[in-house]
Amino acid sequence: MKKKDLIMKLVDIPEKQDASFWAREYKFLKRLLEKFPDMSFWKYVEIVKAPSVICHLNKKFLKYLEYKYSMHVPEYINPEIKMGDKKGKDKKIKKKIKTIKEFLKDE
Repeated sequence: MKKKDLIMKLVDIPEKQDASFWAREYKFLKRLLEKFPDMSFWKYVEIVKAPSVICHLNKKFLKYLEYKYSMHVPEYINPEIKMGDKKGKDKKIKKKIKTIKEFLKDE
């Protein structure tokens, strides 16, 4: 989801808009994205449109978003772990088959 699409989801866009409108909305959107950076969260959450993104920066709405964000399970990307070179030699251990009687005798 692009930032412009997110603004369109959050805000009622007026028919006549100028560059200052978009600059202001991007500025406040940046604050929201600092607190909730996961873009998949924004696809998931349902929000009522407001006249401006600044309307979404009130305490009540931020608590609602924090709750929804805590419930959101982000898409997990399995990081690739690189193993280093082996050090030392492998040791082979032979397992001695024990009977039940031998096992109980050891204890």
